[in-house]
Amino acid sequence: FAKEHTGAESVEQLKERVQKSLQEERDSQNTKERNNQLISQVVAKNPLDVPEGLVDRYVDDAMAEFRKKYPNNASDVSDVPDEGEIRSRYRLVVVNQLRWKFISDKIIEDEKIEVSAEDTDKWIEGFAQANGMSTEDATKGLTQGGRLNQIRDTIIEEKLMEFLRSTAKAKK
Repeated sequence: FAKEHTGAESVEQLKERVQKSLQEERDSQNTKERNNQLISQVVAKNPLDVPEGLVDRYVDDAMAEFRKKYPNNASDVSDVPDEGEIRSRYRLVVVNQLRWKFISDKIIEDEKIEVSAEDTDKWIEGFAQANGMSTEDATKGLTQGGRLNQIRDTIIEEKLMEFLRSTAKAKK
């Protein structure tokens, strides 16, 4: 079964792959959680006003998405909160997201965090290896899919978080 359906040479190899995959997923989740905590702390320690019009626009967009998801009268659905409650909940999320966006953009600018061609090539190589494809095929697929800007944003975010972690002081 292992050889036929998974490409593993043995059950032991399949177990190792599964264990490695689970560990990578745990590591990824832990990194995301640490990053979210760090972002929350940065936003809390750097309060700034966010233009109300911008917040309203984001909340309106979220409500439009909500209406698409529940095209009929959403108030008829018992487990769906009313629009006022959704707006109120989402407003705080939007304010914090926008604060983070403004703060992170300023840090990136001040610290001159940039993405080089080498950074992008390295990311694509890792992507290709993780997906069992050649670097050329990965580059072609990502380029055709219009994902190169997303890759740049991902690399910038990784570098920003690395910078913040290196300058953060751990509490005991």
